[in-house]
This record gives sequence, structure tokens and C-alpha cells, in this order.
Amino acid sequence: SKTLLAARIRPWLPPWSQRNVIGPLGAHYPNWNRLPRALRLKYFLLSLSMPFEQAYSHDKSFLFRPEVKSGLYTGDMSAVPNGNDPLSFFEPIFKRVRGQDPLTQIMYVDFKTTLSNDMLTKVDRMSMANSLEVRCPLLHHRLIEFAARVPADVKYHGQTSKHLLKRYLERWLPRELIY
Repeated sequence: SKTLLAARIRPWLPPWSQRNVIGPLGAHYPNWNRLPRALRLKYFLLSLSMPFEQAYSHDKSFLFRPEVKSGLYTGDMSAVPNGNDPLSFFEPIFKRVRGQDPLTQIMYVDFKTTLSNDMLTKVDRMSMANSLEVRCPLLHHRLIEFAARVPADVKYHGQTSKHLLKRYLERWLPRELIY
């Protein structure tokens, strides 16, 4: 993910370059979604110019970035957000894992927010609407506790996410299905 890549690069960049060069470059870089993925740099550059937690929050709220909100909210509605920043929701959760590697931080915050408040809720509602009971065996507490102890480079090896799980599945499934 671009948030993880930016987290790896950010420590090597002087803070002045993030503020004075990369941020303005990202702000003015065109948003060309039709270009090949490697050339879509706008949000990556913006992410590089921000602190890690702010970049995460910015990426999570991609549908409602400030420039999109200004076009959606007009009149009285524009005052409703009243300066609320999505980062304020994530900050106390990030505080619990501050000092951990970026992947561990992202996984923890996603586990505490997106998974429980979004994904599992939607799965539960849709399955119940169709008289189905869904179980999530990969969310068993022992497996989650184990995954929390696995080093980040084993979870995300190079460009391969879920590296450990994929290596484990190689015993039983063809590589084409796994990768």
C-alpha cells in the first residue's frame, strides 16, 4: 500500500523537503486516474508530505477529502462538519501502538475501526438478510494473537502481502490460486 511505502521512505527525507517540496508538488500534481498505476503520484506525494498518522487518515477518507467535500457541501451543510478532522477519530487508537512498525500500527487501527465498525457489520447485515450465518475462522482470538506477534517483514514480504499465510497454503493449493 502507498501508506506503507511512504512510511518506509519518509524517515529518509528531510522535514523541510516534505513541507516545501513534496507537499506542494503533490498538491499541484494532476489526478490522472487513467495513467498506469506507477504514474499516479498525486496521493502518494501528498502522503509523503504528511506525518504517518495523518497520511493514514487521509488515505482512509479518500472519498471525502477536503477538496471533494467543498464541492459536495454547500450553504448550511458546509458548516455541519465544523472543523471535524477524521484524524481525531484515529489518534487515540494510534496512541496505543505508537512506536510499533507502520504495518503493525495500520493493522491494529484497521482491526479496531474498519473491521469491526464497517466490514463485519456489513457482512453480518447482508448474511442475516439472506438467512445465512457467517463465521470468520481467521478472526479466532488465538490466530489474531499469533498474527500480532509475527514480525512485520514476515507478514508483508517485499511486495507480497499475507506472506506467511500464502507460504503455509502452498502445501495444499496450487501456486496459481494463492498468488
